[in-house]
Amino acid sequence: MSHRLPGLSFFPQGSFKRRFALLVFSLVAVRGALAKDAPVTGILVYGASGKLAYAQVTDFLVNGKTELRACTAGAGINKSQYKNLVKVNLATVKTLERLPDGSLVAGVGDAAPSCVVPGNFKFDKDASVTAADLAERSTYTGQVVGSSPAGQTTLPPFAAGVKMVFGSATDAELAEYVLSDRAMVIGTWQTYLTKYPSGAHLTQARASLLTLLVGDGNVKLASYKKSSGSSAPAYGELQAARERADQAIEVQGNNEAALKLRTDIRAELKILSDNASIKLKAFQDATRAKTKGYPLLVSAKDLSDHVTVIDGKYPPGLVLASAVSAEMKTLDTTVQAANSQLTQRQFDTAYATINKYLSFEDEEPRLKQIVGAVYKYHLEKGDAEAGATNWTEAVADLKTASEVLPTEDAKAKLAKAEAGLLAAQNKDAADKALAISKARLDDKDTIGAYEVLADLNDAQRLLVKEQMDALQDAYVQAALQRAKELQSAHTPIRGRADEDGVRMAYAYLQRASKLSDNPEIGLKLEVMSETISAYYVEMGKKYLNKPLSSGVGLGWSYLSEASQYKPNLDSVRDEMTTNTSAYQMRARLSIGVLFRDQTSRRDSAGFADQLQQAFATGLETSGLPVKVILPGAARTLEPNFQFVGEILQHRTIRTAKKETLQSQYRSGSREIPNDAWNKADQEFEAANLALQKAQGTLSVAQLKNNKKQVQEANTALTSAQDAVQTARAKMNALPKTITDSIVSPYNYTKTTLELTNIVELSFRILDSAGSTLGEPIHVIKGDQPKKFVILENIKPDDTTGLKELDAAPDETQLMTDVEIEARDSMVKAARDKVQELPQKILAQARAKTASNDLDGAGELYVLYLNCTPSTSTTERSEAARFLNTNFNIRNTVNLRASTQ
Repeated sequence: MSHRLPGLSFFPQGSFKRRFALLVFSLVAVRGALAKDAPVTGILVYGASGKLAYAQVTDFLVNGKTELRACTAGAGINKSQYKNLVKVNLATVKTLERLPDGSLVAGVGDAAPSCVVPGNFKFDKDASVTAADLAERSTYTGQVVGSSPAGQTTLPPFAAGVKMVFGSATDAELAEYVLSDRAMVIGTWQTYLTKYPSGAHLTQARASLLTLLVGDGNVKLASYKKSSGSSAPAYGELQAARERADQAIEVQGNNEAALKLRTDIRAELKILSDNASIKLKAFQDATRAKTKGYPLLVSAKDLSDHVTVIDGKYPPGLVLASAVSAEMKTLDTTVQAANSQLTQRQFDTAYATINKYLSFEDEEPRLKQIVGAVYKYHLEKGDAEAGATNWTEAVADLKTASEVLPTEDAKAKLAKAEAGLLAAQNKDAADKALAISKARLDDKDTIGAYEVLADLNDAQRLLVKEQMDALQDAYVQAALQRAKELQSAHTPIRGRADEDGVRMAYAYLQRASKLSDNPEIGLKLEVMSETISAYYVEMGKKYLNKPLSSGVGLGWSYLSEASQYKPNLDSVRDEMTTNTSAYQMRARLSIGVLFRDQTSRRDSAGFADQLQQAFATGLETSGLPVKVILPGAARTLEPNFQFVGEILQHRTIRTAKKETLQSQYRSGSREIPNDAWNKADQEFEAANLALQKAQGTLSVAQLKNNKKQVQEANTALTSAQDAVQTARAKMNALPKTITDSIVSPYNYTKTTLELTNIVELSFRILDSAGSTLGEPIHVIKGDQPKKFVILENIKPDDTTGLKELDAAPDETQLMTDVEIEARDSMVKAARDKVQELPQKILAQARAKTASNDLDGAGELYVLYLNCTPSTSTTERSEAARFLNTNFNIRNTVNLRASTQ
């Protein structure tokens, strides 16, 4: 036999929670009967002027009683139903609250607050009213014994939003806690904790505050993230989030949510710091490269400032701020120093001071102002100097102005000043030459008097043309006489003095022939050129005939000298044709390549030949001035250098490990019950039972002839019928059984293959004497093993996801790849070594000079000139000077690097 508490028959069978709450109210009603007349006290929280306030209340009554009644939310209540509602004594209630819709909920025990209506309510008639209407038409009384803010003496209206927490009416800590709990505002909780750092509700207060702080921090962090990609990121939101994280950690240092919030915030700070660091680095690079980039520093400082404001204790932010500040301070100090120097009219010093930052001139107004001041100073000064015909000073200042700011005005004024300076220099040179010419005429030196004028440049000779015309005939006669004397004194040529004398006679005749139409001069010039060229041909043959072509460089150079005096000589052409190969081998950069295989050659057959060919191709296509000689090439002379290589290792280490492992595969299938169908079937049976119960309820109501109960029973029956139809449809849509796979074990093979392809090479460079130049080069490739996993005999229906994996690798191709890598490394090293050879040749030439081996040094200097570009360098000038001083070889213009 079942027993029901009074009033429970009113409520339909609903959710378990609602029935449980009613059960709690029923139990409380039984217990609370004993405390029916006990005074009820507590804290009433209400809104006042838009803010929450509280009143400490005693003798709290609802409709003059300490009684409530349990109800169902949203249901209408008439007088007869009201009488059957479970009574709840206020003495057993923890909280009583009016919701925004005006209804009441009460919290009893640990259950969630549930719907209640005031007790002792007087119905006017049997009309149905809502729970909110009942609450609104009831009276609430009590004595106020304290309040915050102070001054509240009467019980505030028990309106929507009001909450009563029952307990001590004189406990201020409780009152403040209740107020804070109702407000759920960060500031209110912080005030409570400040007032009651060890209050009875400390744990709950901290937990609530933590939740609010972390929640608000996450909201602000999300707001910042949303704005971070825009042109105006909400940095204030990120700062507020950081403050919330700090506050939360201060409340509970080990709180996981708070620590995560701080970590997330610092992740955003890291992005800002990293961006700022990148911009700072780019600015520093721009400073060194002297390119534009000042806005990068401004942007880096802006980001750094935001990071510092957001979190002044973030370590990377502090480091960043220090670095940015240092750059800004250096720039500011530089600008201040330059401005101070401008004040003291030290314009060039000021310009030099800002030299480091000149590329930012158009981006930083302070720098532009300094540059403009320096430009203006030099432009105006140059203008004034040009007006006073101080051309040298004018050009210097206007050139400086043009370099500082290359304006069209500055360029035009500089061009005009340079023209004025050139004209003044030409006139000065002409005047000086005329003075020297006159002095030489006074000394009866007609040749010297004319040649000092002839040595002037074209513009200067125009200024002395009249004087040169006046001296021309006398000069021709004197030059012919001097040439005759030199020819008589120095022919035949027996040494350096004769060689110089004959060359000087040739120069006199050559100049005289340009000034006179006398055919005899041409005949004399022809005889002189034959004399000189014949001498140089003989000198060339002398060196070309040295053993092993050891003098081919000097001999070829003498033939070139002969061609300067007598072009297209058959004797010169014949000698050059005969000695071309020797000259290319010995006087130009030539390198023999030889690789020796120190392995068993089983695995490296032909690799040495491949390396030699690769060396030849790599060097000859590199643009370097080098001729590569391979073994077996027909030759009578050895190259200048030898690349001797060794194949030290060329082998494969192969390790294979085979394992037989077990897996599973789908070997068949079977039919098994469908759990989803079984569950749907149970739901269908339950719906049928509910339908039968509804039908029984309807029958009872009809027997009682209670229209209201009949109506309610019909509604319940319709609902039960719908539930049956829905359950049946769900069940019918599912298969009763499902196909399940039969899984069986099987074996497969796993092979772990480890391959190590090692190629180890070395080479060294030998000079023509067989001495090693520098340290040998060593290359090793492929010494790290490569692992391959091969799965075989995998069944197609494997249920663990295994598939055939990796066919056996192409071991030949793997070795080929390592060979290519080693070969390319060697070719690159060889190119680098070739680049070093000219300096080694120069060092050898200097050593030969020091040991007084002038012929050997001359050959090496010719070789050096032939393997370096024809640019003007100190070293090439040294080589040309040596050949001129020691061998009177002046025509070195054709000695230069060229690919062969």
